[in-house]
Amino acid sequence: LEETGVSVWDAALIFAKALGRQPALLFSGSRGARPRVLELGSGTGVLGIAAALLGAEVVLTDLPALAGLAEQNVALNAESIDAAGGSARFVALDWQAPDLERFDGQVDVLLAADPVWRAEQAPLFAA
Repeated sequence: LEETGVSVWDAALIFAKALGRQPALLFSGSRGARPRVLELGSGTGVLGIAAALLGAEVVLTDLPALAGLAEQNVALNAESIDAAGGSARFVALDWQAPDLERFDGQVDVLLAADPVWRAEQAPLFAA
């Protein structure tokens, strides 16, 4: 985790900028005024926080060891997220033992930016 989950990767920055330029991408799948977003492998939370800053209701997910960093970054942006009408929170999710049922019917948009960097992770992500 020291090498991956605590780094801000280019893919997250590029994806966040793309959402900022085309927020309709985020809102097209939503059934309400605020899209409900689930981000997989959020790491530092850059992409999910960007979505929340556009007014989305975001659940950032990653391994439990990254909770503190993600929650800190959400807290640092809380005032701006609130002003945008969005929300963000972190929920631990381990792909080796996923509990996705807790999100059933609660997600309009699924986001993931560069969550797989080793071949052995691909089947876990695809499942």
